[in-house]
Amino acid sequence: MTPLRSFLFATLLLTAGVPARAESDFEGRLTHRPRVGFDGRDAAHIARTIQRIENREEPWAGAYARLRDRAEQGRPIPHGGSGWKTKPDPYSVLYGQEAHNGEIAAAKATVAWLWTQGLDPSWRPLPRLPGEASPEGWIRRQAQEAADILDGLYDDWPVWRGFEVLDRGIKAADALVMQLAAYDLLAALPASLRPGLQRAERRLGNLASDLRFWEWLLALWRNNHTVRVASGLGMAAVVLNRHRRYRWYDPKTWWHRPKGWMRAATRRLHPTRRSSAWRHQAQAGAWAEGTSYFHYAADLALPFFSTYQRFLSGRGVPYLSSDAVNDPVAWCIGLRLPDGRRPIVDNARLYFDTTPGYFLSRGRGRSRSSADQELFLWDWKRSGYPGARGRRALFFFAADPTPTLVQRADALTAPPGTVSRIDGRRGTAVLRSGWGPDDAHALVLAQAGLMRTRGYGHEAVSNGAFTYFVHGDQVTIDPGYYGWPQVEKTNRGRHRSMVLVDGEGPRGVHRFLGFLHYLSGGTDTRVVPGARTSATGSVPSVEVESEYRGARVRRTVFLLGTRALLVEDRCEARTEKTFTAQVQLNGGTPKQRPLTRTPAGVHYETARKRLQAAVGFTASAPATITTSTRESSTGERPDGHEAVECTARGRSVRFLTAVAAAPPGAVAPEVHALRASGGALALAVVSGGETDVVVSNPAGTPVDVDPGAGLPRVRTSHALAVVRFDAQGRGRTVWTVGSGSLSY
Repeated sequence: MTPLRSFLFATLLLTAGVPARAESDFEGRLTHRPRVGFDGRDAAHIARTIQRIENREEPWAGAYARLRDRAEQGRPIPHGGSGWKTKPDPYSVLYGQEAHNGEIAAAKATVAWLWTQGLDPSWRPLPRLPGEASPEGWIRRQAQEAADILDGLYDDWPVWRGFEVLDRGIKAADALVMQLAAYDLLAALPASLRPGLQRAERRLGNLASDLRFWEWLLALWRNNHTVRVASGLGMAAVVLNRHRRYRWYDPKTWWHRPKGWMRAATRRLHPTRRSSAWRHQAQAGAWAEGTSYFHYAADLALPFFSTYQRFLSGRGVPYLSSDAVNDPVAWCIGLRLPDGRRPIVDNARLYFDTTPGYFLSRGRGRSRSSADQELFLWDWKRSGYPGARGRRALFFFAADPTPTLVQRADALTAPPGTVSRIDGRRGTAVLRSGWGPDDAHALVLAQAGLMRTRGYGHEAVSNGAFTYFVHGDQVTIDPGYYGWPQVEKTNRGRHRSMVLVDGEGPRGVHRFLGFLHYLSGGTDTRVVPGARTSATGSVPSVEVESEYRGARVRRTVFLLGTRALLVEDRCEARTEKTFTAQVQLNGGTPKQRPLTRTPAGVHYETARKRLQAAVGFTASAPATITTSTRESSTGERPDGHEAVECTARGRSVRFLTAVAAAPPGAVAPEVHALRASGGALALAVVSGGETDVVVSNPAGTPVDVDPGAGLPRVRTSHALAVVRFDAQGRGRTVWTVGSGSLSY
């Protein structure tokens, strides 16, 4: 070999590895462990967490108990012998198993690492192997078992097999995140306890490289799929930041670059960049796919954001301090039901929200403001620290509120601002009597613009639809969601408490360009500003308007404290049409709560707390009242319910609807239709020894209403009026809309 050739060959050998070190690392100078749940550089936080666990403080003690349960009782499922290939939706089963295995491995690794930091809780001592006085042998076994689980990871995402594999990237990313968490804690163990991790790193790198290779196919979707896969890539870049498989001369390694993983994650998750799926969904200050899919997207994104911010000590992309990340969390808190759960918006179910817990660590960039942290801690604590005893328990060890933050959050009696929240930009109006567990809560949906069109396949037709919760239970419901394969069971107009035109609502979700994309369907519903829309006062109310099926529907919803929810519908069309006002009940035969027909509607008991409830209608044209069984899956068993419908025909039809429920153990409420002059509509709601007379009179001319039962006649020219009579017949004005007169 000539000297020149020798020199060139030696140079090639020396430089071949340089790109692997200098070009593929993500923040390669950072070598501390752990990075997930804890930061190895923050000894003070680690000590505080250990003390909190020892003192049985929540949520840390609950999270530790969950991890111990999984470490000691969890049973991994080897993919080679599970038979996943023969199951329906096989890749969902496969990656679900791997996420399950990752949770077990992370639990074992965390328990082991915490022991090395001095944690052996007196209230739950660590096991000892026979003949050993110390738990060290048991800890070593836990660490090895965790490593064995990682060694068995199915490390492929074979998207080339078809859409069913691409569609399951949401679960492959889950498996990657949980097994990365286990790897991080194992790598943090001292050498005397640390098992071999080379094979585990290789498998994790393989799966991350597959996600990096195929993630561009999800770019068009810009939804929870894109977010979850990108979050897995971001977490891989942080945990495996010095993964050095990349060689410029070997195409098989080109996607093994942590820097490239982070670049892809940033592109899809950045709070403000146009290419970002997160920005695309959250641009209106909420999440266009609805409440549950926000929680599902954030389920991987927020662990990544939290880990990333701590890893970089507040440098880099300001995820947790951005409006795009904070606003959807605050939106969900604003929707909060009296029992702490989040209500259903679009394809969703009722759930307790884990997201506020990710904003409570200390340090720069960990939240948008101290006021946000106070609100988030208030909600998380008041709801029982959701998630701390769940699959992501490890990540909530990062929560580290200061004593001042805890004191301020405990001093909050309610979120700042009005009790009711009307937000046309975000497409929701919440009418409340208060923030207590027995208060009333009505949610009215009025989605328009981005909130409707960007919901895509997870958008549900909900023009002016309402739900009602009071005295600790749902009285009327949103039908919820059975999962994507059965999405059409619950996403059409006939499935919600809204007005149908000739038996139909707006067109629902429909497929566009084959499997590549779905359009949201539907039409915009807008909040109408004016006298009928007010978040203040003793009777909060909202008016919404939409057009579909050749008709215009204007709906006013108003809340009479915990006594009743009232709905006035004004429907107009150029030609005669059949209009149907629907109410979806939390009762009926599927709920084992049969309905009883009344002259004005139905009486029933609610499914969970057996509240006595009544629904009544009156209409401006001859009407029929019917009931029917409907599909629903809200997260509360049993599935299914019944709906009550009032149907009338004409070019201009009005409905007045009342929904009332009594407190537990109280006498059942009653709803009666009343006679009214001048084309007005009137209902009487009898509850708790008092009678509310509700009058709808859009014409604005004086009309008379006879309440019966020996009560005085009501005369009014207001567009809407409510008069309350006590048991002695004494009346008082509760609410009026528009100028006019009122006497009784």
